[in-house]
Amino acid sequence: NPKQTTSRQHFVPQFYLRQFANDEGLIERLDLPTARVLSKAVSPKSECHDDYFYAVKTGKKDDVSQDVEKFWKIIEDYVSERYDAVLQKILTYKHLTDEDVNVIANLGAMLWMRTPFFRETINKMDEDATRMMMEHRASHSEFVDMTLQKVQAEGIEKTKQELSAAGRDVRN
Repeated sequence: NPKQTTSRQHFVPQFYLRQFANDEGLIERLDLPTARVLSKAVSPKSECHDDYFYAVKTGKKDDVSQDVEKFWKIIEDYVSERYDAVLQKILTYKHLTDEDVNVIANLGAMLWMRTPFFRETINKMDEDATRMMMEHRASHSEFVDMTLQKVQAEGIEKTKQELSAAGRDVRN
C-alpha cells in the first residue's frame, strides 16, 4: 500500500464550514477589510486550506505535515461525529454531559490551534526563545573558550578574537 499523502490541508474543518452553508451547500464569504460580501459563494472544500499547511515550511511537502494532518483527523472525526447532537442539546437547553463538554472543548481548541495566526504566534515564540537562549549562552564568561575548543575539534580554524566578535553580534 503506498502511503496516502494529503496536500490540501484545511485549517478550518470542512464539517464545521458546512454549518454556514446556504441551501445550495455553498458558503458566502465576507471580505473583512472592505466589509463586502464576495459575489461568488463557494464550496466548503475550497476554503480555509493551504497546500501542506502543516509542513515545517508551509507549501513544502514533508512527513511532518502528514503526521499533523493525521493527528487533526483523529480529533476532527471525534468532534464531527458528536457535534450535531451536542449542538441540539445546546439549542434545546438540555443538560450537557462531561463528554459533550469535551466535544466543545476539542472543537474550540482545534479551531484556535489550526489557524494561521496560531502557527505564526508559535513560530515567533520559538524564534524568540531560541534567540534568548543563544544570547544567554553567548554572555557566559567561558563561551569563547568552549566554542574555540569545539570548532578546533571540527578542524575549523578560528581565532579567539573572531569568536568574541561573533558572540558580541549574537548579543546585539
